[in-house]
Amino acid sequence: MKKVAKLLEALFTLHQMDRDYEMYRANSLQSVR
Repeated sequence: MKKVAKLLEALFTLHQMDRDYEMYRANSLQSVR
């Protein structure tokens, strides 16, 4: 059961990083314009 929790945690972390990156990219594009 602990393995599943670790896997979910890793997936969640990746998802968060992905969203942060998307926001960062959007902000960069806006500041360039």
